[in-house]
Amino acid sequence: MSYNEERGALGVRLALGQTSREPRVIQIACCHSPTCLECRRSRLNCPYYFRVSCRLSTFLQQDLAELGEDEEVPLEAEQNSLSIHNESDRMSLHRYVRLQHPGLPSSNLVFHPEVDILWLHFDAETEIAYELRRSYGRQLDHFKNVIVEETGLWGNLEKALEIMRSFRNIQIVHVWLESNRYDEVETQRTTEELLEVARKLQMRDRPALRRLNWVVNYVDDDGQVYGGFRANSN
Repeated sequence: MSYNEERGALGVRLALGQTSREPRVIQIACCHSPTCLECRRSRLNCPYYFRVSCRLSTFLQQDLAELGEDEEVPLEAEQNSLSIHNESDRMSLHRYVRLQHPGLPSSNLVFHPEVDILWLHFDAETEIAYELRRSYGRQLDHFKNVIVEETGLWGNLEKALEIMRSFRNIQIVHVWLESNRYDEVETQRTTEELLEVARKLQMRDRPALRRLNWVVNYVDDDGQVYGGFRANSN
């Protein structure tokens, strides 16, 4: 599939969905609870795992400053469960995969690799990615879609690429452009400003990603695409 065929994928998913449901955002979380029986049984100290954050449209409308892991949320299997609402969902069940942390049975996560999106948080670290790789192994290769923030992790491209090496089957990277919607000092960016930011990012990113088989999209709070490229194309 060419870049032009894929560039609007996020907007299409928001409006219509590639399945009967909207994509979910999956985040990296950490179990901080000193009373967690699973951590105690497995002798794990604040282990990292994956959990569902929210629907993509909800995620894109939130304040970046308020996004992040909620340490008060308990580790429960229900938070990662999948709801089957109709026959279309049921027919596509074979496309879903299960992620399981070997020491945390309740972290069981069912997701759709072609639809759901992994959020690499603005304070993600290489050590966390390495730990996830040690815990999950090849399970991490199921992740195909990633979203990062322009002013967060993607602001340090070298670090971002180091972290993303632990996820070896990435195909699409959505770079979420900062709109300043919630900034009390800066004015909200216009369409022209977002286009200019996307243009400058593409000039920086394309040479750095030329050896990777990724599609990179620059998107706003509504999932609209402001440009992008296929990294390994001329």
